[in-house]
Amino acid sequence: MALTVDGIFSLMPELFLPEKAQGLTVSVYYQVTGEGGGDYTCLIENGVFSLRREPKADATSTVVIAAEDWIALNEGKLDPMQAFMTGKLKGTGDLGLLQKFPKFFKKPQIQAGPVKPLKELVPARLALAGPGIRVTVGAESYGDGAEVAGEEAAVRAFVCGLSDPGPALLGGQIRFTGDMAVLRRAWQQWSASPDITFPDTPGGKALASLAKRYTGGATGAMTLKVDGQGYRLEFTPERLTIRPGEVEGDALAISDADFAALNAGRLNLVAALLGGQLSFKGDLSRLAA
Repeated sequence: MALTVDGIFSLMPELFLPEKAQGLTVSVYYQVTGEGGGDYTCLIENGVFSLRREPKADATSTVVIAAEDWIALNEGKLDPMQAFMTGKLKGTGDLGLLQKFPKFFKKPQIQAGPVKPLKELVPARLALAGPGIRVTVGAESYGDGAEVAGEEAAVRAFVCGLSDPGPALLGGQIRFTGDMAVLRRAWQQWSASPDITFPDTPGGKALASLAKRYTGGATGAMTLKVDGQGYRLEFTPERLTIRPGEVEGDALAISDADFAALNAGRLNLVAALLGGQLSFKGDLSRLAA
């Protein structure tokens, strides 16, 4: 599915690397012009990232770029320096910040599938959390009870079980009214079964079915990198949970095509290791398990 301007910005909270921006408080306003564009402000406040779909006149840095050029830039089809030198990207304010700002984010190696509409996502997640909680984003509300409301990106990350609500509550991206026990219960349910949009590729489809195919017995965590995109695999004897990101320790790296072949039984694990199609750092006995 083709990238969109809003789709690119929607991924930024998930791709943010807080360890790269510790103690930093800055803002970058993107004025994306033309069809499919809009106003987007990226805020980092004491190392916590938030996205707002609005202009910010006093931003630390401002970027003006056409929608088609912003998409090309993120697809790797347009060189940032070339875009700046030819006037396709115009920057004002702290230009040093603009140079280092991309380093605060992981770069997706492969494109994810389409983002679920809120009307599809939220009711399904509320059914998992149980009664007594209401989710509101703008004019859209779902459920009844204690209310979670706020910016779409932050609410999505919470409801999908990908981001603890604490930092977003402190930063004002999420607001909560009601019994905190309800919020904690919902987070326990959602984080135990995260909703991830995997790439629409053979390897992405294998990832999407991995947890269902888990036969149990393992414990601990490891990093799986498929075409450079990192996923945290968290094992308990009963469940496998997959989240975006990485963990310290065991790490496996493999291409999308080879991961699909491995899961389909067309590629042998030992042969992949010996042939260099798969690289692994850590305890090999854990990989075999």
